[in-house]
Amino acid sequence: MGNVTKTSIETDNGVLKTNWQTSVDAVSALFMSSQKLNDFVISDNIGAETEWITTFPTKRFYVDPNFSGSVLPIPPFKIGLSEFGSCENHRFKAFGREQQLGMQMGSVPIFDPPPPNYNIFPEYCWSVNVSDVNQGDNENSILDSQLWLNDWQSDPDYASVSDLSFDTGWMQTDYVDEITNPSKLTGTGDNGEIHEFFGKPVVGFNIQKYVNGALGDENTSVLANYAVIKRDKYKRKIVITE
Repeated sequence: MGNVTKTSIETDNGVLKTNWQTSVDAVSALFMSSQKLNDFVISDNIGAETEWITTFPTKRFYVDPNFSGSVLPIPPFKIGLSEFGSCENHRFKAFGREQQLGMQMGSVPIFDPPPPNYNIFPEYCWSVNVSDVNQGDNENSILDSQLWLNDWQSDPDYASVSDLSFDTGWMQTDYVDEITNPSKLTGTGDNGEIHEFFGKPVVGFNIQKYVNGALGDENTSVLANYAVIKRDKYKRKIVITE
């Protein structure tokens, strides 16, 4: 990670310079986000599929004792590493093209039977997580990944990534959804101010695939596959106190 422990991050109010305890925190600060957003297409008319990839590039330095030197997780992460990963809950929303909110009321298990005392929010257990948008069979049809999101149950106030109301629109993941003790990374300014970066160090993208079997003429039929990668959009939440 090197030895740089200071960041300069552009904000709406200018460049914010922050000092961190470790170089890992400095790198994480560059990726800290309170929300992650992207669009999706799952229309049957064009054979469209979408998979959303979420990565936490510095997660191992906070949850794995082999890298963190601590048996307990270190903020901004809250759950340590186990044989099942390091599973943290983050809420998911979906919006239609006209920005209608697609909430699925009621709680219905989505994938395999959940473990005892399961939470109602989706779980991100790995440094890399793949979400099958509007699929509930634990199979990544595009990437064929085993690092899928644990979408155990619909959130009564949000949506399930496996059960959307629209075939095109926007999707959003919130990384600051705790009322008390929200996830955050804390540094200091040169004048002694406290800089709190809320959320998680996250970066991601989605992959969309389209299938067109209607090409050709009256005598031939041509199967055409298309794919595109779209970078995520992010929101930051930074609180400065003296």
